[in-house]
Amino acid sequence: MFDVTLPLTTATVAYPGDPVFSSRPAFSLSAGDPFGMCELSLGNHAGTHIDFPAHVIPGAKTSSDFPVKHFMGRAKVLEIARSQPVITSEVIKENDVLVEEDDIVLFKTVNSALWTKGEYDPGFVYLDVSAAQLLARRRVRIVGIDYICIDTVKNHDLLVHHLLLSSEVLIIEGLNLAAVQQGVYNFIALPMHIPDADGLPARVLLEGPVV
Repeated sequence: MFDVTLPLTTATVAYPGDPVFSSRPAFSLSAGDPFGMCELSLGNHAGTHIDFPAHVIPGAKTSSDFPVKHFMGRAKVLEIARSQPVITSEVIKENDVLVEEDDIVLFKTVNSALWTKGEYDPGFVYLDVSAAQLLARRRVRIVGIDYICIDTVKNHDLLVHHLLLSSEVLIIEGLNLAAVQQGVYNFIALPMHIPDADGLPARVLLEGPVV
């Protein structure tokens, strides 16, 4: 079993400008209170999280429109060569894992090594428009990547987000796939149970690889 979720701490890397995680005591045993409790502050796209269509499309589906079973199934982890700075449709086609309808597709790249840096790196590997178009055409269920954004920082229009989410292909960002090899895994992602959200932090687990 692989827990591919980032720990949420004050040091968790966030996209520039996004709210960062913080925690402060509300009650404390050491202060003489009868119990401990803390107040948490975070953005709804903090750490490992799921993007729903409403994230970039007005009036589109939210967390309330996807049942828990949507986040369970078989996931295909595709390991992208270290020499590839961007995931294109050709890179996906050249991979020896076939991408099919209703697949959960997770991209492992050199990004997974960036988490150890402890600071944002704008040179992360991302998907380009051709890759997003291919995945949308094949009607996959979920696409995940091992950094905090699936789009390039140069794309302020978030075209990859729009292409995937307009086809109701959900996005998981902020995975850590460093310990996972390419293959097929049993997959479960549990987004926080907050209605009508455009994005939610999630715990993501992989079991396998399986045949």
